[in-house]
Amino acid sequence: MVHFDDCVAIRVKVVRYSGIKMDLEYAFTNTETGELTTTGTSSHCFLNRNYRPISLKKDYSQIDERFRR
Repeated sequence: MVHFDDCVAIRVKVVRYSGIKMDLEYAFTNTETGELTTTGTSSHCFLNRNYRPISLKKDYSQIDERFRR
């Protein structure tokens, strides 16, 4: 558990990337004690201005290349 006044470091890791979807993992560590306090995950997709899914690989290849490094 993390409380309001705790200082935490948040490590984010891309665990899956397809060019259309991306899954992230989070690890929250208390910076004073070094204790791993919580973990989490989230899933995201990339949308255009009309809220339609897009492929970064196809439409934004320079950004896609950065995720694949």
